[in-house]
Amino acid sequence: MNFSARLRKMCACSRAIKWTRQFKSAQAAWDASERPDWMLWYAAKVCGPQGSASHRKLVLVACACARTGLRFVAKGEKRPETAIVLAERWANHDPMVSMADVSVAIKAAGAAAVGKTSDAAYAADAAAHAACAIYLSGTTAPYAAWRGAMLRTATLVRKHYPKPPSRRVAQ
Repeated sequence: MNFSARLRKMCACSRAIKWTRQFKSAQAAWDASERPDWMLWYAAKVCGPQGSASHRKLVLVACACARTGLRFVAKGEKRPETAIVLAERWANHDPMVSMADVSVAIKAAGAAAVGKTSDAAYAADAAAHAACAIYLSGTTAPYAAWRGAMLRTATLVRKHYPKPPSRRVAQ
């Protein structure tokens, strides 16, 4: 089954499915992707059950992506960073942090940024869907800044996942 057919079966968005049709392999699409949100969505779909080693790796990668946007958080606003730190601690097996703790921090981070966007918000949102719902505050930036944030974050995802993740391969 080709990659776009696999994505269709996984109920990926139509734009992602259409985009992948131009590539002969999943690896070629992965290498060309400028959409960390799509990459992390895919990784989340195949990473295995919550708490597994591959799921915890995905949380750490998503947190690394979210950290790239912390510079856009309003001065003095600590809730997004707190959510990232708690998610990282959970992923690293800290017995003092439960998924419930992470969920509470996620909700607080989301409340901190309701109605606000930034040039890194979209990239951070990709991380948010995989690890924690962190929306970063700041001002609306031009497309070039947004695209730059997306490209840097996609590169970061590929650093941790040089190949598209698979259920058959231990992560």
